[in-house]
Amino acid sequence: MKSIDSRKSIRFGIVRKIAVIGGSRLMVQTAEMMRGYGVDVVFVVAPRYAAIGFGPKGETLSEVAQALGADLICIEDIRKDGQAIATCGADMALCFGPAWVFPDEVIAGFPKGMYNYNAIPQPYYVGGAHHSWQAMNADFRGGCVVQAIGPEVDRGPILKSEFYSFPETVATPIEYSQVKDTHSLTFIKKFLLELFSDAAFEPEHYDTWNAKRLYFPRIIGKIHGWIDWRWSADHIVRFANAFGAPYDGARTYVNGRVVRLAQVSLLPVDDNLTLHPFCAGLVVRSEAKRVIVATLTGCIAVGSVASDEPHQDALEGVRDGTRFYTPSEVLDRAMRSSVQVLPNGNLEIRDPEK
Repeated sequence: MKSIDSRKSIRFGIVRKIAVIGGSRLMVQTAEMMRGYGVDVVFVVAPRYAAIGFGPKGETLSEVAQALGADLICIEDIRKDGQAIATCGADMALCFGPAWVFPDEVIAGFPKGMYNYNAIPQPYYVGGAHHSWQAMNADFRGGCVVQAIGPEVDRGPILKSEFYSFPETVATPIEYSQVKDTHSLTFIKKFLLELFSDAAFEPEHYDTWNAKRLYFPRIIGKIHGWIDWRWSADHIVRFANAFGAPYDGARTYVNGRVVRLAQVSLLPVDDNLTLHPFCAGLVVRSEAKRVIVATLTGCIAVGSVASDEPHQDALEGVRDGTRFYTPSEVLDRAMRSSVQVLPNGNLEIRDPEK
């Protein structure tokens, strides 16, 4: 692997073949652009990505690779099958949300190095579920970062970076993603132009970024996406939006059943209304297309109530005086449970009390 000295500029010279690793629409677009430069491409994917329609017309990665005349390597366990990546013959690798943490022997297989594209405002929001955390935190900073992959996870030198701001109207992960995708594509176009014209890059040592690094872990809706009705109206709305489209909503209970809330919004504050904490979660008014729910700091509107149970009308029985609630044991589990990535790229929920 090419060693990057953050004190010196770096040029990559002639690049004949690149491995694109992970799974996303941007990865497909990048591979298409690489082929346009006459560079050979090999796709490296986990089984959970292989059948997803990332192509421009919903083609799977296998179909995209075939159309581009590119090889595709599908592996499950990086510890068992990593040699297939290391010996794929690519000069370098560019990753887009890879399913694995790469061992040293895989990294060493790429003479010009392995790099990861992070569509986050590094050094903030390292980890996972980036846009859900940003929606929760009402954070409108965006970033495009190419970072070297090395022995220490997320600690490699920064090869190229740009930053921007999201419009403050974005609220759900899909709204963040739509803006991010536009900036990412523009950034990758510039990166590839510089790479293939042998332009000089000026790497930055990650130590200069690390002092401000903020890590937010992976989260999963069915485990972590439970509303705590003790929160303020604003915090409940932001949390519900964080699990909104393309996800299936924030969870809670009503009438003994699990439901998922979406299209949640703040209502104007009524200065004449003071709500006791025992009001939190009460449906104080049901309307034709939404219900109005009390919180500690005012009322919110809920436009969508979906059931986890098949053949159940989620709005059935949700009328004035009904209460949304989340049992304390469910909230406790959400706070203590974590998501771990296994060597095969699958996710495992870990609960220290089980």
